[in-house]
Amino acid sequence: MNSGLFHRISFWLTRFIPGPYAWRGAAYGLFALLAVFAAYVAYTLLDVPGPNGGTVVGLAVVLAVCLLAGGVAVLLAVVVRHLPSFFIWAFTSTALFFFGALVFQAGANIVTLTMLYFLLAAALTGAGAWTLIRVGFKNLILRRRVMALAGLAVGLGMLAWGVIWVLDPGTPSTLLADAAGGSASTIPVLNLPDPSLPGKYPVRSLSYGSGDDLHRPEYADQAAIITPRVDGSAFIAGWDGPSGWLRTRYWGFDATYLPLNGRVWYPAGEGPFPIVLAIHGNHPMEDYSDSGYAYLGELLASRGFIFVSVDENFLNIAPMADMLSPSFSGLINENDARAWVVLEHLRMWRAWQAAPQNPFYGKINLEQVGLIGHSRGGSAVAIAAAFNRLPYDPDNAKIRFDYNFGIRGVFAIAPTEGPYYPGGRGASLENINYFVIQGAQDADLPSFEGLDQYARVKFTDQNYWFKGGLYISGANHNQFNTVWGKMDRSRINGLLLNLEQLLPATQQQQIANIYVSAFFETALKGEQGYIPLLQDHRNGADWLPQTVYISRFVDSTYHYLSTYEEDVNLATTTASGGTISAANLSSWKEKLIPLRYISQQTSAVYLGWEETISKAAYTLSLPSDGFELTPHSTLTFALADAQGRQSDPIDLTIELVDRGGQITRLPLCSVACLQPQLHANPYKTGLTTSHLSAETILQSFALPLQAFRTSNPQFDPPDLAEIRFIFDRTPQGAVYLDDVGFRE
Repeated sequence: MNSGLFHRISFWLTRFIPGPYAWRGAAYGLFALLAVFAAYVAYTLLDVPGPNGGTVVGLAVVLAVCLLAGGVAVLLAVVVRHLPSFFIWAFTSTALFFFGALVFQAGANIVTLTMLYFLLAAALTGAGAWTLIRVGFKNLILRRRVMALAGLAVGLGMLAWGVIWVLDPGTPSTLLADAAGGSASTIPVLNLPDPSLPGKYPVRSLSYGSGDDLHRPEYADQAAIITPRVDGSAFIAGWDGPSGWLRTRYWGFDATYLPLNGRVWYPAGEGPFPIVLAIHGNHPMEDYSDSGYAYLGELLASRGFIFVSVDENFLNIAPMADMLSPSFSGLINENDARAWVVLEHLRMWRAWQAAPQNPFYGKINLEQVGLIGHSRGGSAVAIAAAFNRLPYDPDNAKIRFDYNFGIRGVFAIAPTEGPYYPGGRGASLENINYFVIQGAQDADLPSFEGLDQYARVKFTDQNYWFKGGLYISGANHNQFNTVWGKMDRSRINGLLLNLEQLLPATQQQQIANIYVSAFFETALKGEQGYIPLLQDHRNGADWLPQTVYISRFVDSTYHYLSTYEEDVNLATTTASGGTISAANLSSWKEKLIPLRYISQQTSAVYLGWEETISKAAYTLSLPSDGFELTPHSTLTFALADAQGRQSDPIDLTIELVDRGGQITRLPLCSVACLQPQLHANPYKTGLTTSHLSAETILQSFALPLQAFRTSNPQFDPPDLAEIRFIFDRTPQGAVYLDDVGFRE
């Protein structure tokens, strides 16, 4: 570049570099933003019951650390002499506090963009305002006058728009059509009452606890039954240091002296009744979570169950106090403690069952036990069910277990996968009923992590067992608990969430009522009539709120032809002797099933096709023996759209061939079309995430072999030889296929 031109450009650029008053004003704007945001954070943290001394101390320490970091940045700026030190101090302190307060509540992308936006707005506002105040409008030369006014106007405009944006609840979503169908005219109505309706029993309630709780009278002088304390220190790490000291100061006990507190709803009757224990998830410990499942307790008690909401708030996060712990997370991998506490509650109930002076004497059926868990509680109840059958703690054989309760059903609500893994691996459950539900609008656990636990439930004996899952459009994480509110994780995070796309809380809890009730009526009381609802949400269309659902289901009558877990040979089935072939596919491979943020730890076959003259097909040939099919057998498989299309659901043809060469066909959509993926971004803008906008959720299909005889009466179902998936009804696409088999 010509040196003269370069100097002229440099000269004109320097004329628009902000002056010292502008820099100082920008710093004042940033400090003002810091003060306002810190006040809002303090309000959200202090607006909970009980003393908040630890929260005040923690917040003060965090703010001091941010200011100290700003001072360190000043020293760096002095060394390099790039920008005014006062501005660097303000910028660094505010940015650090802003980022630190939000990054653990939301994704880093949205936090970074929001932070930079407000930092720029505050700096422009402060720079323009302070320059005009200190120098005076009349004393400024024209160029500086224009710059000051422009900075003030743009900054104020940005702040106003930003405040409007964070206070706006968002935009409603366009509800996809339920491709699986679900109208009352096409789906048979179950000959049973709506499982969310109250039952015949009057409901009673009480609470039990240590008798000396510092904050909750229901566990202190109002407790109907005084309970012993237990030493959980072997299962808890991180209850030490400054964070542990503040935690102990708040609760009045440490890990060696944990209470057994619970809220009970029970039927007025002789019994004995099945018992269901519910475990909440991780939430600020001062905002007590255990009362948030009263709606489930009242319903189940009216239907003949004893329901206990277990208090484990002392194992939850203490937002500001935990910032003082070395790991910045407080208790470490505490889900084994959550599971152990549940089993200790059951041990106490076993003693009450045999104690004549106890109000529950003779009224408890400990061979019909159910567990419900939400979030980390959802993981904990699976761990508890695994611990229940073990002789020793898998991580410490010095701890002997002797539980062996009749836990027959586990219901998980938006469960985590971890953070604790028994023996370093996920909890494996055998011969137990399991159901898991998850919302597509979940901003706390944006991936359906419970599908991994679903996959680890196995059936190995001759009894009837089942497992199922439900994915719900518009449901979030928090609204399954009435205490947690509408905003997932916190009101700080809530400023960034698109709340307009949520189902109303009453509808979300209605879904929980329907499935929790139907599940335990089946798992603990043996009511088989609700099995169709658990298999396929369409069978509850008259009861369920209007939204889109995806159902998964397997029971112990299933026997698999191919699960895609045994090896990497594309040409063989899981069942020995079976073979696989394909024609005209554009893609054919086996891989882990991707979710929005993670991958499931289970495999499926990925099949892609393009529009060609020759139709693409995927064929599974049954082994010559080993499958004893009957005319009443049902073909089962799980399928998911692999390309994320948002309209025009995929259809295809299922073709069956018997050993006599008879061929019959059935369009998939004649039973249920494949639901397009549910795209959901919990935040107000899709520009703030680099992750997928949709989960790959497999949809279960069940096609009775008799249904295929309508197109060819000569077809012989027990003599089935081949299953062909022919991609002839949608021109182009890709699917995941899994768990091909049969059930009776």
